[in-house]
Amino acid sequence: MALWLENLAKNAHQKFHVFASILILAVVAMILSDQLSHWIEALVPFERIGKLGESIGKAAFLLGFVATLYYGVRDSFVMVRKMQIPIPARVDSGVKYWITVLRLGHPLLGVVVFSVVLLHGYVMWWIWAAGNFSFAVETGLMAAALMLVVAASGLYVRWMPKMTKLRYVHRLVGILFVLSFVIHRIVAD
Repeated sequence: MALWLENLAKNAHQKFHVFASILILAVVAMILSDQLSHWIEALVPFERIGKLGESIGKAAFLLGFVATLYYGVRDSFVMVRKMQIPIPARVDSGVKYWITVLRLGHPLLGVVVFSVVLLHGYVMWWIWAAGNFSFAVETGLMAAALMLVVAASGLYVRWMPKMTKLRYVHRLVGILFVLSFVIHRIVAD
């Protein structure tokens, strides 16, 4: 397999706090600078702001999908193992490789998703909807609040990895977030 990808994931995993801090600070700085100078509105015509926000939201969805792939691949692999279904050695090693890469990338991808969702919310609600509430905005805020809980519980899982109940909370709130996201997408369309 491509060892470089696993090494990249390991390095990013080890420097998680640096990457996460820089990314969140960059997004917050971008939002604050736009509040002062309105540069997004100056660069993007108002009629295209909604499309920009939608594109940012779609990017967040795709990144979130990749971040959650770890659980789907790992749980499926464990289930196949428990059912004692024979797996060719090459497939077994390939799946283990991807589980490792996805596990190492999951926390950082989670921070990337959180940052992109923050930017999406800012563009769609503050600029495009001018701070007005609609059902689409309310469901988006509900999803964002759940994502904040997912992110916070994920950080606590990193700091206290032996607290298995916290992992359960992280996963359960993650499922609730996905459900709220689906509702948001249905309402927003």
